[in-house]
Amino acid sequence: VYDNAVDRFYPPTSGTQIVGRLFNLPAHVLRVITRINDTAAFNQRFPWARDYYQGLIDEYPGTIIVVPSHSNLSQVCQMKGDWPKAIEHLTLMVDSAGHTLKRARLEIADIYARELRQFGTAVRLYDSLMNDLQPADSNYVPVIKLKKAGAKMDQGRFAEARELLVDVRDNHRRHFTSSPLAQYTLARSFELEGSFNRALAEYKVLLEKYRESDEALSTYLYLAKEFQKQGRHDEAARWYEDAERVYDEMIARRSGTVDEARARLFKSDLFGQQGQWQEAADVLTRVFDNYPKTAIGQRAIVNAIRVYDQKLIRPAVADSLREVLRQSLARAEHPSFEG
Repeated sequence: VYDNAVDRFYPPTSGTQIVGRLFNLPAHVLRVITRINDTAAFNQRFPWARDYYQGLIDEYPGTIIVVPSHSNLSQVCQMKGDWPKAIEHLTLMVDSAGHTLKRARLEIADIYARELRQFGTAVRLYDSLMNDLQPADSNYVPVIKLKKAGAKMDQGRFAEARELLVDVRDNHRRHFTSSPLAQYTLARSFELEGSFNRALAEYKVLLEKYRESDEALSTYLYLAKEFQKQGRHDEAARWYEDAERVYDEMIARRSGTVDEARARLFKSDLFGQQGQWQEAADVLTRVFDNYPKTAIGQRAIVNAIRVYDQKLIRPAVADSLREVLRQSLARAEHPSFEG
């Protein structure tokens, strides 16, 4: 059906508008295949998706479809792990003056930092973008500073990273207070510098101010594991108890919502960290059963498959869950086509 839709409605436009769901369909198909980890299907479908977007670029130059086609081509190449090609297509996302779009430049820098681990290059690209910002681009400023702080952290330049984080906290307070990652990174900067007690104080700020964020929920388990490594077993046990209490309270308070599912995923991590793999698998399958059409539900079943494959060594159950996931994705009436 998808093949027929792509062939029949080409180009995927209506008048002067791009029909988003049709346009994003090849990228969506690859994303689903990636999610179920079907390498053979991905290798078969990758040329189809790549050629679709490249064809739109070649056949309709100078139209509104060119820039988003480069964007989707970059995403497709990122799924394949072809980072140079992904960067090339982001570079070709240009405005009417022929300048690469700021959001594309930001993503290029992110790829150098996150995927290529070329942190110096990433920092230079963040600086270059910052220097080219106009007054109307002020919303980019705290974002770039936080990303640059992350790259500095990866370089081991913790004090410099912390200066940027404090800058955002003092001069872009609204952005900082809405970003648990910024507070988490501040805590990590102290820990990686060898000041664990100072870091612990900042972690506690994270737990207090961003109670239900992923960063806070994961920090309970991280600290429990860290105290265990240090041989401080009583403190580790208390952090595990706190983690379970917080997760259970969130499950009860957010019952019937995706936040409940998030809390259950962290509870499965808690079980796994304590070697209780069957309990972890049971939680994960329950999350999928209750939220099968959500990204978090699909993440849960993928994690359950991994547990049955790698920890419980029950490949038949893992294969059965893979088939359940395939069928669930195939039955989805309104797939989420991401642009």
